[in-house]
Amino acid sequence: MARSDRHKKTKARLKPRFFVILLVLLAVLALVFFVWKPFDRPETPPATDDPPTVTTPEDPPGPPPDEIISLSLVTAGDAMVHRSQWLAAQTGEDTYDFRDPFRFVKPFIEAADLAVVNVETTFSGGPPEGYPAFSAPDEFAGALRWAGFDVANTCNNHMFDKQTNGLLRTIRVARENNLATVGSHFEWEAPYTIMDVKGLRIGFVTATYETFTGTAEHALNGITLTSDAFPLINSFRSADYGFSEWEVNTDLAKFTAWIREARQEGADVIVCFLHWGQEYSLLANDAQKSTAKALADAGADVVIGSHPHVPQAAEWVTAADGRTVPVYYSLGNFISNQRRETLPNTPNNVFTEETALARVTFTYNKTKGVLEGVTADAVPCWLDKYTAGGATHYALVPLVGSFETNEALLASGHLDRAKDALSRMTDLIGASFIAK
Repeated sequence: MARSDRHKKTKARLKPRFFVILLVLLAVLALVFFVWKPFDRPETPPATDDPPTVTTPEDPPGPPPDEIISLSLVTAGDAMVHRSQWLAAQTGEDTYDFRDPFRFVKPFIEAADLAVVNVETTFSGGPPEGYPAFSAPDEFAGALRWAGFDVANTCNNHMFDKQTNGLLRTIRVARENNLATVGSHFEWEAPYTIMDVKGLRIGFVTATYETFTGTAEHALNGITLTSDAFPLINSFRSADYGFSEWEVNTDLAKFTAWIREARQEGADVIVCFLHWGQEYSLLANDAQKSTAKALADAGADVVIGSHPHVPQAAEWVTAADGRTVPVYYSLGNFISNQRRETLPNTPNNVFTEETALARVTFTYNKTKGVLEGVTADAVPCWLDKYTAGGATHYALVPLVGSFETNEALLASGHLDRAKDALSRMTDLIGASFIAK
C-alpha cells in the first residue's frame, strides 16, 4: 500500500475524535462563562427620577413634663344642733332626717376634692341635748356626709361635754358615717391626720382653746379634762384666755412639732384648724393673729378658724420663708339655731345667721415636690328659717349667682334679709375674698 494511502486512512480515523474533544471544550467554556458572569460584571441599578434618601439621626427625647396636681378644699364653720333643729328634723319617735337644710349648699361642697366641717356637738347616744352640753342624734353625722363632707373636725370647746365616753363615741359615729376625723383621736393614733387625696397627702393639724381655771388642770368649756381624755384631745392655751406667755409658747412649740412630724410622714400640704377667739366678736384679736403667723411660719399652708359664731375677716399672711398663706379667722355658724330672734340681747346677733364656705385650691408640682400656687375665696351663705305647711324649715342659701330666685327665699319672703347679709359679709370678710 502506498504511504499516501496510509496517511489518508489515519486522517480519516482521527477526525471524529477531534470534534468530540472540541465540543467538550466548548461546553466547558460556556459553563465557565455563565457561572462567573454575575461576579465578572455587576448589574447596573435601574435609573430613577426620585432624589436620593438622606437619613439623619433623630434628636434625643426631652424630659417628660412635670406632674401637676390641682386639689380643691372646702371648709365650713360651726355645725351645731339645738332643740328647734332636732324637732324640725324629727321623722319618728327616735328618728331624724337633717338633710333638708343642706340641699342648696350641697353642690358647692360636693364640687371640692376634699370638704371639712367643724362638728360642734357630740354623738354620745341617748336623747339629744342642746346648750350647754351638746349631744346630737347620730343621723346628723349621716346628713353631713350626705351634704358632701369628707372630714369631721371634732376639735372644739364642746367636744368633752359628755366626758370621755362621749368623746370616743363621737369619733366612732363619725367614722361609721364615712367621715374621717381630725382633732381628737384614739390612744394609738397620732395627734395629726394625713389623708391621701388625688395623689397628694393632706395633713391636718387642729386644736381648740382651753379655758382658764387658775390651776395646772386642763379644761374645756369649764370642764376639767380627765387624765385618760387629755392625751386624746388637741388643745392649746391662748393669751386671750388668761394664760401666761410661757404656757402659750409651750403649746405653739407643740403645734410646730406636729406640723414637722406630719411633713416627715409625707404630708404634701398642711391644713390647720383652730377653735379660738372671742364669741360674737367681729374682729380677730391679737392672739388669733399671732398664732396664725406662728403656724404659717411653722409650715401651715392654710389656717382656718371657728368658735366666734360670727364671720371674721380673711387675709393673706406672709410666712417666714416668703410663702403667702390664706387665713380665715372665723367662718361663723354653718348650721345652728342662733339668730337675731333667739339671741335678742347678744351683740352682733344678726351675724350669727351668716356663714362662709372657705374654698382653697392648691397647685402642687408632684415631680419637684413643691407647692407652686394657692388660691382662696369664700362663698357667702345665709341660714334662712321659716314656717311652711305647718313645719319649721331651715335652709342654707349660697348668696352667689341668681340667689334671688332661691325657692326657700321665695317661700319665706326673706330675700331682703339675705341681701343685707351679703352686704355685711362682703364688708366684714373682704370683697377680694367673696366669691361671685
